[in-house]
Amino acid sequence: MTAPRANSALRERVGAALRKAVDYQIIAEWICCDPVRPDHDMCSRADAMREAMRQLLTDDPDPDGLLDLNSKVLDAVMNALEASD
Repeated sequence: MTAPRANSALRERVGAALRKAVDYQIIAEWICCDPVRPDHDMCSRADAMREAMRQLLTDDPDPDGLLDLNSKVLDAVMNALEASD
């Protein structure tokens, strides 16, 4: 079940807000170096987690239109928002 594209502006704002919250939480709890030092295990693992979360919370449009590469996390959030109306 995919949220309708009519809500694409809202979907973008929700995705951006989720990415910002996740990014803030990871930085606040696990990253102690600025910039991240690859030789510091905790920082490098947290930085990898930030990238993974960014990918989970971002739609990845398929230029050929053959694959549905929408964020399943955003699909679930948008469907929950729609159901609460």
